[in-house]
Amino acid sequence: MQIWNLPDSFQQYEQRIASKAGIEIIHYQNAYEIEKANVQLDSNLLVLLLAGKKEVYAPEKKMRLRTGEGFFLSKGNYLMSEKFAEINRYESLMVFFDDEIAQQLSLMMLKNTTQAVESQRINSIKVASSEHTITFAKSLKNYFYQPLPNGFDEILKIKLQELFWLLCQGSDGSHFLSFLKNLQNKRALSLQQLMEEHYKEALSVEKLAFLSGYSLSTFKRKFKEVFQESPSRWIQTRRLKEARFLLQNTQKSINEVGYEVGFENISHFIQVFKGQYGATPKEFQQQV
Repeated sequence: MQIWNLPDSFQQYEQRIASKAGIEIIHYQNAYEIEKANVQLDSNLLVLLLAGKKEVYAPEKKMRLRTGEGFFLSKGNYLMSEKFAEINRYESLMVFFDDEIAQQLSLMMLKNTTQAVESQRINSIKVASSEHTITFAKSLKNYFYQPLPNGFDEILKIKLQELFWLLCQGSDGSHFLSFLKNLQNKRALSLQQLMEEHYKEALSVEKLAFLSGYSLSTFKRKFKEVFQESPSRWIQTRRLKEARFLLQNTQKSINEVGYEVGFENISHFIQVFKGQYGATPKEFQQQV
């Protein structure tokens, strides 16, 4: 089972156990911080953070996670950063599971639930820290330091099934069920949705193309077809439009507005805002 395509610097230290049941677990540690690495998942993934912090850029949203929390991702393209917290180390437990296992477990959950399932597209979901997730992580981590028991493949499947059931019964159960349902019925995210979610982020056109699942040349071509302008021009115009709204409707300072909409250089923000609207942000704010 192919797991992921990552730069060599991302894979610092890992122990892995693969099962014949279509599930693989990895105990991963890193002594270096990572910034927006391209991650291409060929399997669905559960990650539980044991130490450090993580940022995940999914096509439809961005997640920030702390020690004890976790997330599910369906297979696809993502950007990930790893940061230190209290200690200079990042550590996580990763569980990869293939589509067959995902379908078996999700069909079972959906068939036996009375909860309403949201119809929105969900490719990623955050998992809150709880006694259940901590116990699950500890039990799997123990397998790296002892001989594997007979029937380990089935044990691993049962453990994952148990965690799914517990998450379905939690306070965010309907959201998790929507994620499971989406594993069976994946729909492509439109470029409009992708850009509306990430236009404020400091992401290059190359990173946006990767998140979209297109090559850079295809991304630029499709972008031009949808928006009739280049990605960089659209992003700047969209940021300025949001800045104008904030200046009209909030009491935020010029610096706060510029940084909030994604400009890292306030002088540049002032210059392009004046070029777009014929007045500096301060002049515009005074006219409101």
